[in-house]
Amino acid sequence: MREDCIKKFELGTQFCLYNGVALLSQSKNAVCFGLVNPDNTELKNRLERSARIFFERTDIECTFTKIDADELEKIVTRNYGCSSDSFISERIPEYDENSAGVLLLDSLIEEAAEKGASDIHIEENCVRYRINGRLEKACRLDVQRMLELVRRIKVLARMNVMEKRSGQDGQFIWKRKKRTVFIRVSCLPVISTYSEEGVESVVLRLLDTQRVNPELEGLGFDERQQKIIRRTACCKSGLVLISGPTGSGKTTTASAVLQWILKESEGTKKIITVEEPPEYILEGVTQIRLEETAKLDFDSALKYIFRHDPDVVFVGEIRDSLSAKTALRASLTGHLVFATVHTDGIFETLLRLCDLGLSLKTLCTVLKGVISQELDYKKNGERWLPVLRAKVFETVPDLFEISDDESFGGKLKSIIDERCV
Repeated sequence: MREDCIKKFELGTQFCLYNGVALLSQSKNAVCFGLVNPDNTELKNRLERSARIFFERTDIECTFTKIDADELEKIVTRNYGCSSDSFISERIPEYDENSAGVLLLDSLIEEAAEKGASDIHIEENCVRYRINGRLEKACRLDVQRMLELVRRIKVLARMNVMEKRSGQDGQFIWKRKKRTVFIRVSCLPVISTYSEEGVESVVLRLLDTQRVNPELEGLGFDERQQKIIRRTACCKSGLVLISGPTGSGKTTTASAVLQWILKESEGTKKIITVEEPPEYILEGVTQIRLEETAKLDFDSALKYIFRHDPDVVFVGEIRDSLSAKTALRASLTGHLVFATVHTDGIFETLLRLCDLGLSLKTLCTVLKGVISQELDYKKNGERWLPVLRAKVFETVPDLFEISDDESFGGKLKSIIDERCV
C-alpha cells in the first residue's frame, strides 16, 4: 500500500487541548504522539486503543514523546479547524505564528489594553472596544479575516472550532512585552447579512494584571459611605455584599477594600480570594484562580481555604445556589466574607440571594453591610468619564429583632430605605 493511501488517524482540537496531546507523525505501522504529561498512563492506553480500533489492527506501534504547552499550542494551531469528534475529515489551511489571525488578534489586544478597554466586541465585519462604558469602533474586517480571527480566539480559549450553532465560553492568557492579560471569551451564533448560516459574535473581557490597584478614597464614595465601608471591613466575621450590574466596578471596589484591610492590619490578616479569574493582582493577598478543567469550583475551593487559616475571604461572584450557600457557610464559621452579586439595589440583592435558596432571616443574622453601585458617564470635552452612583447600607442590631412573619420583607425594606446612605 502506498504511503499516501494510508488512512489518516487524527485527533480533535478540543480533545488535544484538554488532554495535552498532539499527533506528531504516523506511518503504515506506527503512530507517534506528543504528550505534555508523558506519565499519564490512562491517556496513553486510551490513545493506543483508539489507534487500534481506527486501523482495525492490534499490531500498531504507538510511541510517545514529551512536548511542552507552547509546542502543543503551535501544533494544534497549525491543524486547527477540527471537529470535537475523535477523528476529523475537514482540514483548514496551515495556520502559523505569522498568519493573519494571529497577528490581528495580537494587535487588537495590545491596542485595547493600551487604551484601557474592558472588552473587545467582534460582530460580523466590525471590531469595537468598550472604553469607560462606551463602545468605540476600532476597525472593519472582511469576512475572511473575521473568520480567521474568530478561529484563532477559539483555539486559544479551548473551544470547539467547528461548533457554530451553540454558545461557548472559554479563557486564555495573553502575554506580550512583560504584560499579562487574562481574557475571558464568550461566543454566540447570530444572524448575519453575509451568510444564511449566520456568523458568531465574540466578546473578549480583558483583565489586565498591570492595572494600578485601586484605593478606596479614589473610587467616588463620599465620606459617610467610606466610613461605613471601613467599619464593616473591620468586622471579625460576617458577610459584606457588593452589588451592581455588569461593568459597574464591583471587583474594583472589593479590591480596594481588601487592600485597605491589609494596610490597616499592617499585614497581620490572612486574606484569600476565589475568582474566575482574578481581575487585579494584589500583593500580600493569596489569590486562587478557579479552573473548570481542574474541577476546582467555589465549593471545593472553600473547603481547602478553611484549612489555610484565613481571616478574610473574597468570593469573586455569587452566581448560583452553590456559590451563595458556600459564601453564607463561610461567614457562619467565623470568617469575614466579601462577595459580589449582579443585582440593582440593596433590597433586591437580598431577594436575589433568597431566590438562590438562602433564608432571608438567616442571611440578615450574618449580614454586615451591602454596597450597591453603578457607573454613569458624563462628557468632559471629547472624553466620557465614569461617575460612581452608590448606596451603602450597614446592618444594625435591631434588624434581627424583626418578627419572622409575612411582613418581614416589607419591614426590612423600610429599614434599608431609611438607613442607607
